[in-house]
Amino acid sequence: MKNFKYIIWGVLGLSMTAVSCDKPTDENPVYQEPQAFVLNTPAYADAVYDLKNTDNVVLTWSQPDYGFAAEVDYKVQVSVDGDWTSDKVQTVSEASNSCKTSIDAHELAVLICQALGVAAEDEMPTEPIKVWLRVKAEIPEVEKEGLLNSVIYSNEITLNRVMPYYALPDMQLPTAMYMIGQFCNWDWGKAPKMVAVNGHPELFWVIRYVKAGEGFKFNYTPDWGGTQFGYDESIVTIANNVAGDVTADGDGNFVLSKSGWYIFGVATEIVGRSYHYTIDILPPNVYVYGMANGGTWDKSEAWKFDVIDDPDAEWPFVSPTVLATQGDDSACLRLAICPDTWSVGTVDWWRTEFIFFDGNITYRADGPDQDRVGNPAGKVYLNFVTGKGKVE
Repeated sequence: MKNFKYIIWGVLGLSMTAVSCDKPTDENPVYQEPQAFVLNTPAYADAVYDLKNTDNVVLTWSQPDYGFAAEVDYKVQVSVDGDWTSDKVQTVSEASNSCKTSIDAHELAVLICQALGVAAEDEMPTEPIKVWLRVKAEIPEVEKEGLLNSVIYSNEITLNRVMPYYALPDMQLPTAMYMIGQFCNWDWGKAPKMVAVNGHPELFWVIRYVKAGEGFKFNYTPDWGGTQFGYDESIVTIANNVAGDVTADGDGNFVLSKSGWYIFGVATEIVGRSYHYTIDILPPNVYVYGMANGGTWDKSEAWKFDVIDDPDAEWPFVSPTVLATQGDDSACLRLAICPDTWSVGTVDWWRTEFIFFDGNITYRADGPDQDRVGNPAGKVYLNFVTGKGKVE
């Protein structure tokens, strides 16, 4: 029996003008849970789908009857054994909002490899295999509100002769980077997460004090999972270096010949199926920008922080005396690093901007403009290890 539920239209934010699969819009929308919808069997379901020599696989289906013309997200699911309860079931990444989709043949090959659990090319089938497909439909706004269940699955269809090939997912740049070393006792719980550079998804930075002769490494996950890297010349290039000699110790760690505070930058490039890393080791230059310095928006030596050469100092970074600001767009405290040269080229100062809220440093990173912060006249004190900041 169909379960009818009235929707408060403004709460759920469903558009009365959104039309999926050309179904007319009802004047008085009433939600109903659909009972079924049909995924059509392609005309060539019994032909050989040679994925290596095919651009795409086209599928069509009917619209679930939600009682009104909702905008529905459809995603195709893939199985290699027809067991839809298995964790081997794969889902095509891109949703369709119409009753038709064109699945990229390479992505389908990747999903089949993942469903089969193959780890090498010699584990791949040598003859065409059977592949099951179905479509998952849902209304995102309804699911987000959690008031109704809009999810429904189509019937399954079978492509009886699919010739897959060993396909790997596209490489993606790391979304995070961490630095670990003797400076934090090789403890991932204390290893700093590096800061993303706005508009540069390949680049991360952090300020830390490293002593001469004490090793450090990097990783895009905070663990010893095997992706950590040190000074391995096959995958690492040192682009900028103000730390004297940079060498590798017996454990393959980076080692500096000169102690001090530095900006460490890691830029990642995808080369084939591997990452190549470019390391910047730069002066720990931090600057005051804008109305807090009287209106200078360029990097100015007069507004560079003094740095205390002591890893245990409470406030190792201290600014010149800044002017008071009220904390709005016309006048606020603006802080950033701004190295002379990055391995990726020139980077605008605001892409490395940060400020502190309630005494805690918060980085803009890859986010939007930060809330504006006012300040009294005085000096700015920063500690990048504890993440604290103040003005007095």
